[in-house]
Amino acid sequence: MPPERSMELLPRAVLAVGITGHRDLGANAPAIAATLDTLFANLSRAVRAAGQNEFFSKAEPLVRAVTMAAEGADLLGAQAAEHAGSAVVCVLPFPFEEYQRDFSPPARDIARAILERADAQFVLPGSPAEGARSYERANEIILANIDVLVAVWNEKRANGRAGTGEMVQSAVSQRIPVILITPSDPAQPKLLAATDDDELERPIALDLARKPLDADLSLFVSQVLSPPRRRTARQGLLDFLAERTDYRTIRFEYQFLLKLFGVSGKAWARKSDVYLHARDPVTPSNDRHAHDLAMPDDELMRDINLIDGLANYYARLYRSSTASESILTIAAAFISAAAIILYPSVAGVSILVQMAVNGLVIFDSKARATQRWQERWFDYRVMAERLRCLRFLHPLGLGLARVAAPSRHKQESWVDWYLRRYERAFAPPRGTIQAYDIARFARQLVDTEIPGQLRYHHANFRQLGLLDRRLAAAARFSLGAAIVVAAFYGISVYILADINRDTWKPIAIVVFSVLPAMAAAFNGIRAYTDLARLSERSAMMAAALARLRRTICSAPMSYDRVAAAAAKLAGIMGDELTEWRFVLESRWARAHRARKLGRSRFRLRRSGKATSPPQ
Repeated sequence: MPPERSMELLPRAVLAVGITGHRDLGANAPAIAATLDTLFANLSRAVRAAGQNEFFSKAEPLVRAVTMAAEGADLLGAQAAEHAGSAVVCVLPFPFEEYQRDFSPPARDIARAILERADAQFVLPGSPAEGARSYERANEIILANIDVLVAVWNEKRANGRAGTGEMVQSAVSQRIPVILITPSDPAQPKLLAATDDDELERPIALDLARKPLDADLSLFVSQVLSPPRRRTARQGLLDFLAERTDYRTIRFEYQFLLKLFGVSGKAWARKSDVYLHARDPVTPSNDRHAHDLAMPDDELMRDINLIDGLANYYARLYRSSTASESILTIAAAFISAAAIILYPSVAGVSILVQMAVNGLVIFDSKARATQRWQERWFDYRVMAERLRCLRFLHPLGLGLARVAAPSRHKQESWVDWYLRRYERAFAPPRGTIQAYDIARFARQLVDTEIPGQLRYHHANFRQLGLLDRRLAAAARFSLGAAIVVAAFYGISVYILADINRDTWKPIAIVVFSVLPAMAAAFNGIRAYTDLARLSERSAMMAAALARLRRTICSAPMSYDRVAAAAAKLAGIMGDELTEWRFVLESRWARAHRARKLGRSRFRLRRSGKATSPPQ
């Protein structure tokens, strides 16, 4: 079981199921309805069983059906979901008054009743004049908010845009598993899933093999809802759930380094600080319609601040740990030189000082690696950054799949799993998007989200760039000073012709010991923290954000353009982490290979000694 914790961030077990299918089902409609009833009943039982997992909250597990409520398979699926006690969310391409005109009278009455009972309605600002694009847009919203797609599909290519075949293919391309019910044989649902990396099949829905489903769906649902089973992934999740909010640290080395080089102050703000008081200034607090489209902002910002606080805590631990190595190196060099001067008869003092410092460095490095300070810092940083994207993606009906953090690993990380389950546990998008909502969303991006990012990147660029330049200058000064002192010392010895009479000798010993150590330490900090690259990355992010803001301000906004702008902003925020993650993962891989190679050589030596014949 997860250990005791002082903050509750366990997600609710929610399985979001999309429904799509043909309108005209013919004489097989009753058999299809019976299969859908059985399917949703089994999904509900399987989700309740999977929800007992220790990584979910105590809240009642839930199946949420997301559908366009179109005539035919959509309405049959919505009815089956209601019969099983599932929540129903209806995504309409345009208001129902226009939407219902394509329905037969009986289907129109059923759809109206389902909409009235639905847990949420999300009405997009489309129109029949747009043709297939309005339905295609609704399909995109459904795919952005589901874990599984149930498709009543004849396994033929779509006749046009937004057809069932196109919807199934989009789900396969996005690696969303599809439960396939064929109208000709509805009693035997099959599983259609994107190929794994080890399978040599094209990810085309028409070509993929149909896989059997277990009878009660428990194994299938468990695979969808359960966190990654790899030991390292589970450990990261357990560490996160065991975190507290009352951490205190006495580590001061990094802050001391910032103050020493004059780069501390307000520029080094937590990223959450730029959002702390950010609210949409154009939304009146008593506007109920706007509230329907709004994100539960207080709850979201609370969780972002909690996770961001953890990221800053481990960032301070890690940075202080790495800075302490350099500080201790300089201190050891100074103390060793002073010991040689003050206690010249005790030759081992310098060696003892160096051994003590090396012991401290090894102990600190071991604690840093064992407690995963760097990994936790980065994982929590990714989580907080991606959760910020929910502020502007969720009201538009978009999902976090738009901003998946890049990784060189193909397997799902525990962070990906947690964020998907966190997103599903939120209330689904709801409300009717009107023309003035589109303008409001655009202003939120221009006036709140992008400026907050710009402030952070400008401050980050200034601080990291300044620290890098001053460390470089300090390293050059240390080497230059060592050379100058060496020259003066050589001249002094030459003039006095007796090194023992030279009063510069104690000073020279200290200088020759400390200054080169300072130069190596300062350059080591620059290289290990990659200050120049991170500073340049912030400059590039700021330039991209400024271009996006100009584009939004210069173009007339429609829903599609605002959605594209929001996705672009989410992509920029995700791209910020790309190079950083690549650098860190490369270091972890090199360190792992080095340790593995060292252990292999040690084993080879031992085996060679064991098998060598006696002399």
